[in-house]
Amino acid sequence: MTRQDAYLESDDLFVKAEKAEDHGDLKSANKFLLEAAKLGHTGAQVALANNYSSGQGIARSSEKAAYWYRRAYESGDESGALNLAIDKLKAGNRRAAIVWLKKAIELHSGEAALELAKLYSGSRGGKAKAVTLLEATQRMRPAEISEQAKEDAAALLKELTRKAG
Repeated sequence: MTRQDAYLESDDLFVKAEKAEDHGDLKSANKFLLEAAKLGHTGAQVALANNYSSGQGIARSSEKAAYWYRRAYESGDESGALNLAIDKLKAGNRRAAIVWLKKAIELHSGEAALELAKLYSGSRGGKAKAVTLLEATQRMRPAEISEQAKEDAAALLKELTRKAG
């Protein structure tokens, strides 16, 4: 199978997974996602990881979620790193969360910059780092940050700089 054939097949499987999920057939959706993920479809990798993380139609497994988030990240998908960071944070592993947020930021994730700024703003000596990250979010393009995250970052930036003045 050529690389292009694998991409087309993985995309077809991803569409089948979406349709199965729309019809409430989560077992089939996850089966299609797994097949597409194995073929390298980053959207399927992230979606499958999300399902493993939440237990959506599949047995919850933080290990399998982390595996598929890492695979997506390794293929250049910032949401793999961001979602893994969020899972690490929920598990109480702040240090690992920061590592993965930084990896997502390297791939131009504005949402990751906002989350890391939130962590820094609440830590001793982290305010300057938070302000720097938040200022960077305000220069990001729409492809790098959602409108809501940009607004949230602007509000936090205003709050942090007001406290300084």
